[in-house]
Amino acid sequence: MCGINGFTFSNIDLVKKMKEYTKRRGPDADGIYVSDEVTISHDRLSIIDLSNEANQPMINDNLILSFNGEIYNYKVLKNDLEENGYKFKTNSDSEVILNLFKKYNIEAFKKLKGIFAICLWDKKSKKLYLIRDKVGVKPLYYYVDPQNNLIFSTSIKSILLSVK
Repeated sequence: MCGINGFTFSNIDLVKKMKEYTKRRGPDADGIYVSDEVTISHDRLSIIDLSNEANQPMINDNLILSFNGEIYNYKVLKNDLEENGYKFKTNSDSEVILNLFKKYNIEAFKKLKGIFAICLWDKKSKKLYLIRDKVGVKPLYYYVDPQNNLIFSTSIKSILLSVK
């Protein structure tokens, strides 16, 4: 299980505090992406691809991904993408999600079979996507503060910390 934290403003100190509640979910690696528009962190539990190239937040051109879960059909999706000329640097399901989004945009998420919570930031369009599997197996909580900032996490404790 991985940990995701983030919000629609820039604050590395806050995300580091939020990570204290999610680091147990991902002891193998961690990362932070910060821009003027968003801050995203990831605590990784390595399961499918153990390489450092599969660490997150994963960046592919203008897309930044932080993903918790498992995509059961990622090998089939990857094969289809490779047949259409997409190249891969990893064997991770995370990279499949990024390339699938490049090809299908928001429709990509309908193709995923599995259990997941996904945060995807598109720098070009300045859109943040938060997606869960249909059943909602993987947690993903959010809060909109009085300034209309979105704060999200896979830990409710991280959310509560950020709204104090």
